[in-house]
Amino acid sequence: MSQDQTTQPLQAVETIAQAEQLLTRHYNTTIKLGSGEDLGGSQRSKVYRCPVLEGADILAPSVIVKQASQPDGTPLTQVHPLFLNEWASLQFIQSLSPEEPLAPKFYAGDRELGLFIMEDLGTGSQLNHTLLGSDPGLAETALVEYAALHGRLHALSAGKQAAYTAIRTALGPMEDSEYFQYSWLQTQMEKILTTLNVQPEPGIAQELQTLQMALTNPGPFLAFMQGDACPDNVIQTQHGMRMVDFEGGMYTHALLEGAYGRVPFPTCRCLYRIPEDIVQRMEARYRTELSQGCPAASDDTLFQHGLIEASISWVLGFHTMVPLDIILPQDRFIMALTDRQRYLLFFENAARLTESYGYMKAIGNTLYALAQKMRLLWPDTEEPPYYPAFQPELPILVSEAK
Repeated sequence: MSQDQTTQPLQAVETIAQAEQLLTRHYNTTIKLGSGEDLGGSQRSKVYRCPVLEGADILAPSVIVKQASQPDGTPLTQVHPLFLNEWASLQFIQSLSPEEPLAPKFYAGDRELGLFIMEDLGTGSQLNHTLLGSDPGLAETALVEYAALHGRLHALSAGKQAAYTAIRTALGPMEDSEYFQYSWLQTQMEKILTTLNVQPEPGIAQELQTLQMALTNPGPFLAFMQGDACPDNVIQTQHGMRMVDFEGGMYTHALLEGAYGRVPFPTCRCLYRIPEDIVQRMEARYRTELSQGCPAASDDTLFQHGLIEASISWVLGFHTMVPLDIILPQDRFIMALTDRQRYLLFFENAARLTESYGYMKAIGNTLYALAQKMRLLWPDTEEPPYYPAFQPELPILVSEAK
């Protein structure tokens, strides 16, 4: 490193020095990095942004260095599987579209050091910033581009699970997620029905079994999923929108992310309603992109059924994150919508979708009955508002001169 690092913690200096050496070996030319900006990271890793002082013709003007660490910031040898997921995901996604990247470019990694280096996308605007802004046209364009980006990822990754698995298992063993086995669907539905004292529609048990089978065996819709497709995990750069954060990256049912505009954004905190016409534009663009690598997406019935299956899974999955008995005594607000507003939005959106396409109507009618019961119990809960970008501007009142 060519500039003074004495003001940085020793661990940061050592990590950046290791990254510099790794890049120099990988590209067989001298790479020099500047002092790293600590981006915080998490309890699993430390993250630094470093300017590239020498080697900028090979790399981006700055890079992100990520090293697995313990909560106290010291390196660890037992690397968390989520850290390895992101490493493998970036490496795999780069192989899908090297000329038109979908995510930060992966540069190099060292498994023994628990460290990898990727492109720094800079401080471009995140999708959530646009949605929280005041330009509805810009927000609509960004949402449609978001949908296209995920459709493209799913299309390019279809049929290539073995390639991802080879990259991931070379880094360490993969962990099976119990959540994505969906054995909890029946249990969660029963808990919700019992909590609200609502009788299910006849045929719901069979539909839940069909749902579990469809989600665990997605057939032609098996594709690589970002894993946390929230608005703050996509960044608008000067070269187009890119995804970040792949700790949850995995192969599963593509429509789980294809339905993110419909539910909407079920794993995200920054959640408001999206106008229906924009949701339809998002789904149409997503479907167009997906069909390039997944011809089944061109079939109306298959696509609509997949959309419904994904939406219902997120609705019931929300109960695993925020059980109803937590918010029955009192609503809870973290940011954007309250938890009661989220329940109403998710349940009613999914119920309308089943009615529109005539699929899984026993589940849909049950979700509608549950939503009606929630409205009776929560009469003061306001309608979920739209994202600020889609809310009408209030008129400016000018007082008359006396």
